[in-house]
Order: sequence, then structure tokens, then C-alpha cells
Amino acid sequence: NRFENTAGGIDASAGSISGAEISRNRFESLTGPGIQGQLESCLVVDNLFAYGNSVGISLFEDFLGSPPSNASVDNFVLLNCFYQNLGTAMSFSASQAAGTISTNTAWFNDIVENTVGSAYSGAETIDVTSNYWGAADGPSGDGPGSGDPVLGAGLDFSSFLVAPATYPTHCHPVADLSITKVDDAHDAYAVVGAPVIYTITVENLGPFD
Repeated sequence: NRFENTAGGIDASAGSISGAEISRNRFESLTGPGIQGQLESCLVVDNLFAYGNSVGISLFEDFLGSPPSNASVDNFVLLNCFYQNLGTAMSFSASQAAGTISTNTAWFNDIVENTVGSAYSGAETIDVTSNYWGAADGPSGDGPGSGDPVLGAGLDFSSFLVAPATYPTHCHPVADLSITKVDDAHDAYAVVGAPVIYTITVENLGPFD
């Protein structure tokens, strides 16, 4: 699926999504978040959040519920690409009931050239280890490096990746280098059996090598 040039992508702010796999979507140029609201036991895997979204993914409680049942819990955010989001790539709520937001995990994501890599202002610890933050020396902000900023002492970014993850297919598409020959007037000058030379220009317009 592709969500592009609209107010937002998947919105669970007024009702939860439970037990779902959210995979292989493209969230691009959205004025709102790619995914927001209350997710419960969901797998968010192999998605692209890129090119000007206000936020990549924002996990918070259902506004229509009441604590502690209204909370984003037990979600895994894995193998996604967050690239050039205007706001925060991954945002976590600090207003949920105690012991709930820390049940969420984000691993092996590529988080590159976002205004903020991840943000959380609460006191719990959220596992955002083993992500690539756009630089080999790790995230900036509360981190030690020059990559996308991590804002919040409760975000455990240890064991960060020093190079992009190899798995997210949206970050690392396989180039199609097939050639289709089109007959034209110049073919009249070709010699049967003689070699034909093609000049091919390949450009990488994506965020990674």
C-alpha cells in the first residue's frame, strides 16, 4: 500500500489496532504521522516512512479509552526505513499508564536524515537498540554520535548499528538492470555478427549505497 500526499496514514488514535502485522507500506509526504495511536501486540515491519512526513510512527494511548487499558503495548517495530521525515521518526508517549510504553521494542531499523530520530520524555526505559541512526558513531542528541538525534534518557540506543541494516527492502531495493532493445533507423547500419556497444548510466537516487 502507498499513503502519499495526504493528512496521514494509519490512524488508531480513536480506537486500537490489535494483533496486526503492518508491513510493506510506503508512507510518503504526509502532513500527519505515517502510523499513529494505540497499537497492541502488532508487528510493524519492512515499511518506508520518508520524504517529508510530519512523524514516522507515533505510539500513544487511545483518546477514547481510559487507563490502564488504553495503551500502546507489546509492539515490535522492526526492519523499517525512516528517511527524511520532517519531525520525529519514532515517537513514544510519556502519558500512558506506568509500565506500558516500555513494553514496545524497535530493532534493526534504518533511521537516516530525520529531524529527530526518536523521542520520549518519560521515565521508563524503551528498547531501541540495534538500530542504524545514520552515522557509524551512533545517534546525536542524548547519544554520543553524529547521527539522527535521540531525545530522552529513557531511550536505550546501546548496541547501535555502525552501518545500515541489510534487511529492509524498502531501504535497499534491488535495481532492475534489464535492457530492452528498441529497433530504430540506425539498425540499418549494423553488421550481422558484429559486436554492439551500449552505454548505460546507472544513478543511485536513494539514501543508501
